[in-house]
Amino acid sequence: MALLEVRNLKTYFDTARGMVQAVDGINLTVERGKTEGLVGESGCGKTVMALSVMRLIPNRGKILNGEIIFEGEDLLQKTPAEMVRIRGRKISMIFQDHLSSLNPVLQVGKQIEEAIRKHQGLDRLAAREKAIKMLGLVGISSPETRIKDYPHQLSGGMRQRVMIAIALSCNPSLLIADEPTTALDVTIQAQIVELLKRLIKELDTSLLLITHDFGIVAELCDRVSVMYGGQIVERAPTREIFKNPGHPYTRGLLNAIPRIDRDMDRLDNVYGAVPNLISPPDGCRFCSRCPGHYEICHRKNPEPVEVGPDHLVSCWIYGQKGVTHV
Repeated sequence: MALLEVRNLKTYFDTARGMVQAVDGINLTVERGKTEGLVGESGCGKTVMALSVMRLIPNRGKILNGEIIFEGEDLLQKTPAEMVRIRGRKISMIFQDHLSSLNPVLQVGKQIEEAIRKHQGLDRLAAREKAIKMLGLVGISSPETRIKDYPHQLSGGMRQRVMIAIALSCNPSLLIADEPTTALDVTIQAQIVELLKRLIKELDTSLLLITHDFGIVAELCDRVSVMYGGQIVERAPTREIFKNPGHPYTRGLLNAIPRIDRDMDRLDNVYGAVPNLISPPDGCRFCSRCPGHYEICHRKNPEPVEVGPDHLVSCWIYGQKGVTHV
């Protein structure tokens, strides 16, 4: 049974230049005890999708359509007060910028304790003991001392561990991690990936991982959804994505990764840029960057087609006969 089902979600932003279609008709599922990867380049709508699930869209944004079914209930029908009780206790999120996400004038221990006391009803002493335990769980040495530190006294990797400790302090059913290794060096990135892998297994937590790094996807994810221009263009088990990528965009992303099993003078490049989501094209949103496309690609957006077991691709390459190649 799915823990989270996102159905035909549309989240737009009203700007001075027009309505930005940041998330436009997304369908996504996170199974219990599994890790779902959401991959795509910057500006494709990954973070907006996650904030929609958390119901944390800024004032200029609005969820216009869809359902977000979590544990059998639609989060879009919940009141603000009900969402406050769900956030942190049942669904937690590790935000992308660990420095700005932590309060600079509060000790990290107090920031962990806040979530514990609010959602678990523990007194100050019990919350402090649990906070120390969480710091130890995420691999911070001397947690009894570090709990009194302020964020600026910690390294980037340690701040990220504090963010993970806050997110997991109330044993949520679903953890959303938004680029959890951004701005960290490769050694710390590897440590954070191993930490997440261990914790979600130990705590039996489902994970929605937002990233642009296929290396992290290969390490952590059971399934992958590839997002482009506010839409999901491909979804499949991780092994299948790497073995048989179906969408030209997915192939472009994978070809841009250095490979030790290939003699490469130069990495491939996905030319062009993400389309303007204020006035997206009528047809396929990847059409202008696609190395090979059809006449219909300019006119009509493709529907998802099953190209293999549990493997969906939205591309006119599949199931379209009699089209004129451009």
